Amino acid sequence: MASSGKRRLASPPDAERIPAAIQTALDTLDASYADSPCAIAFSGGLDSTVLLHAAISALGRARCIALHIHHGLNPRADSWLAHCRALAQDWGVHYAARRIDVDACIRQQRGTEAAAREARYPALAGLCAEHGARLALLGHQADDQAETVLLQLLRGAGLPGLAAMPLQKTEPASGLRYLRPLLTIPRALIERYATQHHLRWIEDDSNTSARYTRNRARQFLIPPLAAHFPAYRATLARAARHAQQAQRLLDELAQLDLQRVTQDDGDRQTLSRAAFSALNAARAVNLLRYWMRALGLPAASSARLEAMLRQLRDARASRITAMNHAGRQLRVYKGQIWWE
Repeated sequence: MASSGKRRLASPPDAERIPAAIQTALDTLDASYADSPCAIAFSGGLDSTVLLHAAISALGRARCIALHIHHGLNPRADSWLAHCRALAQDWGVHYAARRIDVDACIRQQRGTEAAAREARYPALAGLCAEHGARLALLGHQADDQAETVLLQLLRGAGLPGLAAMPLQKTEPASGLRYLRPLLTIPRALIERYATQHHLRWIEDDSNTSARYTRNRARQFLIPPLAAHFPAYRATLARAARHAQQAQRLLDELAQLDLQRVTQDDGDRQTLSRAAFSALNAARAVNLLRYWMRALGLPAASSARLEAMLRQLRDARASRITAMNHAGRQLRVYKGQIWWE
């Protein structure tokens, strides 16, 4: 567990940008979120500890709820849960936690990082629903965003990957709004804020393990990049914003195409196979990607989407063709396409 030490330092003026950044991010929301309890995803690490502390300063204790997700991946996970509960109690904010089974996701041949992320968000959404919070603050900051863009570039990701993390995102089904108010704040400033306010936080030893791709990028790619391109954070964040704008245009095109090819079939959304097949390959794949995201399904790889497109176009009208993805089936039969 890290601490700021006993000597009180002079307050750096720009450290006050952090509560201000939270208030600025909240000002971007529509009025329907004004009275909602505000959940803070609280792992106990540096970023989320600063986020919770600054959220209390910006919003007041009564509106804040600290929510902890227990992954069970680290032998110290129980002590982390206890630390978060005690700190929330010391700060006078409501606290709740939930345990999740990440191993089940790993057994489905997903990496540990992806599995933890995939299990964490539904658990966080469930806790928000239980406590009436329609707004959840996440502690991602400027260094996280730059690392994400860089890793997505190295993976050859498309626009959704290069768009990295948006400032805010709303889950269509629940209306839960995720907000990342620290997304423009560099890690160094967050550390200075923690020092200024004598905060205590958890140091996760996995954050230095070269086993994880992000840590390797942080240790071996970012330092020389920062040495030669000091403004890399702002540059990569700008690239992410450009990708987000382009992705919004693709989503608008997908919405138009979806309206054009959708058939009225009672309770389920069904597409006309003939109208879908009339789209060129790029628009058809864009439509599939948007449709899956709108249904809350995880993204499929480009290769997987292209394989789906081939099967949808080549399927026989007299035979049901089914393609499995994330526990659902994409089916085509007698000129209709639907998810089951």
